[in-house]
Amino acid sequence: ISPDVNLLYLSFAKLDLSYDDISSLIATPALFKSLIGLEYIGINEYFNDALQLRKARPDIIMLLSLGGENYQPISLDAALNSTEKIANLVDELGFDGIDVDYEPNGSFDALNDINKADFYVKYVTKLREY
Repeated sequence: ISPDVNLLYLSFAKLDLSYDDISSLIATPALFKSLIGLEYIGINEYFNDALQLRKARPDIIMLLSLGGENYQPISLDAALNSTEKIANLVDELGFDGIDVDYEPNGSFDALNDINKADFYVKYVTKLREY
């Protein structure tokens, strides 16, 4: 990786992700995709590469990106209830934090809906507790 790189986004995890043990998920890529997101072929290699990069370049900020156009939460409550799991995943992977790319209905325009905007504020506020 170029020495000019100082920030890396690993995307996209689900806003309402759920898991109990990261090691069992990494061993089962289909389960990982269904519960966490991050649709990568060779998920083991992907995380090994990320961990090796962390060791080789501790100066790079590594963020877990949540959401994106494809990952809408099953329910807003499910997403609000997953914030601790997200914080745990970030810690387990040794990342520096998160990036929230919330695109309700695949568009930022949907944030004009008061319920979706209210959810976004609550979600980010709750994530900041960790």
